[in-house]
Amino acid sequence: MRITAVEKTKKGRYAVFLDNVFAFSADAETTALCHLTVGRELSEDDCEQVKRQAETKYLKERALRLLSFKSFSKAELVKRLAEYTDDRSDDAALEVVERLEELGLINDKEYAARVARDYYARKGYGERRVMQELIRRGITRELAEEAAQANAPEAESALDKIIERRYAKYLTDPKGIRKTIQALARLGYPYDEIKAAISRYTDEDLYEQA
Repeated sequence: MRITAVEKTKKGRYAVFLDNVFAFSADAETTALCHLTVGRELSEDDCEQVKRQAETKYLKERALRLLSFKSFSKAELVKRLAEYTDDRSDDAALEVVERLEELGLINDKEYAARVARDYYARKGYGERRVMQELIRRGITRELAEEAAQANAPEAESALDKIIERRYAKYLTDPKGIRKTIQALARLGYPYDEIKAAISRYTDEDLYEQA
């Protein structure tokens, strides 16, 4: 296969055409280092190697850019980078992310702990809900459970704060109590802890009617 054209794109990359058909794009550095010039002959192996090199460099740049804006779990970043690959495969993305993990730029344990603390403080979630959210973000069940437990505030204090801030005004009748129980359950708190917390704010007979 022969390189018949190398054209600079609007994004600053270079589109490489083999036998007058677009084959792949590469950054300026890869284009220069691999001598991608018109007239050069490339074997299929050469072509695949250059494409892989260009894709890896591009994905690494995308990953670093994404990480400069926010944190990601390993699984989240792999999924996001796969969107930028030609075949939307996880293979090339996983290779890049694992390298970033080796460099300490991706750390699921630290990420899980940070997200858990945020959910407890900002959302008022219970331990079960925090664990569910971490798993949804691609954290393993074992690590999610560890982070949820290690960063959980004292349950009684957390529930009291939520009730005082959001639900105390509803604890004057059975209907309001039922809605509060349902809301706290959705936040991930166990029923026995919810019952104990609400009983500190309302009459036990009224609670039993709910």
